[in-house]
Amino acid sequence: MADAHTTKQILADEMKSLMARKSFAKITVGELCEACGMNRKSFYYHFLDKYDCVNWIFQNEFLDRISPKEYADRWDLMVDLCTYLDSERSFYREALTVTGQNSLREYLAQNLQPRLVVSLSGVLKEEENKAFYSSFLADAFVAAVIRWIAEDHLPLPDFLANMRSILLKWAHEVITDLEEDPT
Repeated sequence: MADAHTTKQILADEMKSLMARKSFAKITVGELCEACGMNRKSFYYHFLDKYDCVNWIFQNEFLDRISPKEYADRWDLMVDLCTYLDSERSFYREALTVTGQNSLREYLAQNLQPRLVVSLSGVLKEEENKAFYSSFLADAFVAAVIRWIAEDHLPLPDFLANMRSILLKWAHEVITDLEEDPT
C-alpha cells in the first residue's frame, strides 16, 4: 500500500501531465482519478479539490525545499522562486491563469508575504506597517511573475535583471525625493 505522500505525488504528477494537454478548468477530478487508476474517494482523502492539488505541487516542489534555507541576500529568494517557476514554465503558465479563491495566484502571494515580512524586518522599523508592505510587495511580485510566465519571451536572467533594476532605480528616486523634500 502506498503512503500518503506517494499517492499525492502520483495524483500531482498526473495533474501536471493533464495540464500540459488541456486547461485547468477542463480537468475534472474524475478524469484525474481515472488516469491514476484511483477512485474519487482516494483523491478527496488527500486533497480538498483540484486547486489544493495544484497548490500542493508548489508547496512540495518549492516551498518545502526552501523553508529551512536562510537567505543572506534578500534577492536570492526571488531568484530561487523565478528559477523554479521557469523550470516548470508550461505547468505554471496554465496554473497561474486560474483566479479566485484557492487559486495558485492567491496561494503564492499568501506564502510569499510572510517571507517578505522576515526580509523586511531589518529594513522597516514600523511594526504596524510590515504586513501592509509585505502584502503590497507580494502582490506586485506575483503580478510581475504571472505576466512574465504568460508572455514567454523574456529569458529568466533578463527578467530578473529588469526587475532588480527597476526596483533599485525606483528606490533611488524615492530616496532622492525624500532627501530633497523631507516633509
